[in-house]
Amino acid sequence: SRARPQTARPFPSRLPAEDRLNTSARARQSERQIDSYPAAFLGGWYAFAHEEELRPGQVLSFDIDGEQLVAFRSASDPADIGVLNRHCPHLGADLSQGTVKKGCLECPFHNWQFASDGHVTKIPYTQSPLRAALKARRWYTTNFHGVLCVWIHQDRTRRGEPPPERLRRLSARRR
Repeated sequence: SRARPQTARPFPSRLPAEDRLNTSARARQSERQIDSYPAAFLGGWYAFAHEEELRPGQVLSFDIDGEQLVAFRSASDPADIGVLNRHCPHLGADLSQGTVKKGCLECPFHNWQFASDGHVTKIPYTQSPLRAALKARRWYTTNFHGVLCVWIHQDRTRRGEPPPERLRRLSARRR
């Protein structure tokens, strides 16, 4: 014996008006409740590597708070550390497979080059000037006592606060 097919539920537009209003009101109430919950991760500096683990010219991939990120260090300026989204904004190639050339992270797919601030510095197949809007998502980094940290916050637009003065003094003495 075959099972009888179930009757499909009507689209919301075919529901009586009072049911459509109740459905959207319940959805808004649910959204307000979700927005009132605290963030899963507190905003702040998260360690991703020890200073020795990211050598000049090296690329390192890591995940924090569901974000897939890639860090790289310039060979010419070892203090210049960039942390960007792992996927190229052009066509989504994995930047962790890229290489560091002239202080920039080069995408393995179309060879776009990104500076540590996320801006595109070179597109090999174009001669036209690069627009400032061409960039990868940059994440702020700092070095706390030889531990490399990235700023993560639920409000992704907020820039990381600088380290507390006491930590900056200790870090300066350590070098």
